[in-house]
Amino acid sequence: MSNYVDNYGEYEDWIEFFNSCSTTATLTGFYLSDQDDNPTKLQFPATTIPACGFIVVHASGRDEVSGGNYIHTNFKLTQTKPEHVVFSNP
Repeated sequence: MSNYVDNYGEYEDWIEFFNSCSTTATLTGFYLSDQDDNPTKLQFPATTIPACGFIVVHASGRDEVSGGNYIHTNFKLTQTKPEHVVFSNP
């Protein structure tokens, strides 16, 4: 079970981004994927992470941003098989 419930009341797999810097970090325009040969599956909308803060991205397959606080990938992760996440720049 996940520690984070999404805006649908579901406990999806999730990816956490932590900003260890003392300034705000931006993810706007960066990409996230579950495939090396298709590294641009999800492009981050206007997204910032406060200094020493974090955001959680839900790997739900819903492909949406809800209320600015809930980012859902267009792919799912499965904890029972080996998977990885690809993070790439614009």
